[in-house]
Amino acid sequence: MGYLILKNYKPQVVLAAAGIFLMMCGVWLGFGGVLDPTKSSGYLIVDIYNEILRMLSNRIAGLGLSIMAVGGYARYMERIGASRAMVSLLSRPLKLIRSPYIILSATYVIGQIMAQFITSASGLGMLLMVTLFPTLVSLGVSRLSAVAVIATTMSIEWGILETNSIFAAQVAGMKIATYFFHYQLPVASCVIISVAISHFFVQRAFDKKDKNINHEQAEQKALDNVPPLYYAILPVMPLILMLGSLFLAHVGLMQSELHLVVVMLLSLTVTMFVEFFRKHNLRETMDDVQAF
Repeated sequence: MGYLILKNYKPQVVLAAAGIFLMMCGVWLGFGGVLDPTKSSGYLIVDIYNEILRMLSNRIAGLGLSIMAVGGYARYMERIGASRAMVSLLSRPLKLIRSPYIILSATYVIGQIMAQFITSASGLGMLLMVTLFPTLVSLGVSRLSAVAVIATTMSIEWGILETNSIFAAQVAGMKIATYFFHYQLPVASCVIISVAISHFFVQRAFDKKDKNINHEQAEQKALDNVPPLYYAILPVMPLILMLGSLFLAHVGLMQSELHLVVVMLLSLTVTMFVEFFRKHNLRETMDDVQAF
């Protein structure tokens, strides 16, 4: 299995085939049947596919629905320009700092914050390249150092909107909010601070070592079609609702915290109203929701 993946075979097919093979081996080696004897068809291959059907049904109804809701909301944020508004707002304070390598480290931290709400690695990278890359280069940071920091902003998969976090929380038998705030956040905070400090020293050392740095200025570009800056709060809306439900549940004003899918649907509803009141165009507002 590892050999095939290293040879660039499609991992989905390799892992699926390996899973079926391992189930067969388990039966042949005497570890029991795939299904309960009362539910078995009497044919091993049929039992294996019945078990696959059961697992797919359970996961699509639970985990799959959560992942689709998160992915749909992220696409909707990109469609209406809320992601661009967030990048534009968060990148403004960095442009006031004149120390290039402090900005370099701060870019990593800001990028990790943005990554909580802009879950597309390519989308976030493109936005940072347009907004912060020219600023870093103009301050004397090499292009390689600037790209290195931007490329690592999505190196940590954490947050309530990350599909792997949702899956890990389900495997651990926890609500995603509990998993994030009690387990992910403390560890990720230490990692982010450590990596940001490392970027400061490592990138500065490599820039000094490289005698042939090209300090050519990068072209400063503006983001296209940026909506009003208050749109920057819309990608954060799910986290706000999740925190609010946690607080209300803690003080006894709510029986339990909101489910992730409920949070995404509430956020979608609020965003639709914001879009409608801004554009005063019901048809366009409904068309944009198709991205969800």
